Amino acid sequence: MKRMVDQMTRYEILDALLEDGFEIDPMDAADVSLTIQRAARTGCLTWTRDRIVSTLSTRPLTLLRSRAAFHVVDSPEASS
Repeated sequence: MKRMVDQMTRYEILDALLEDGFEIDPMDAADVSLTIQRAARTGCLTWTRDRIVSTLSTRPLTLLRSRAAFHVVDSPEASS
């Protein structure tokens, strides 16, 4: 089970974004992760399968999922 977003570090938030199929410009990564972290900690964040919305008054944010979620699947070939 994933940790609650409000307990994640900014690095963990960025990792979760990529895992869930959200893509952001690397130049904006620090600002986006900080906004998501602050919004989660103040109860102003909605993170669904296809959309992340921050209603934080200082920096509203909407991200739409751009690709299928990435999940690592262990294959029998990898373990041999």
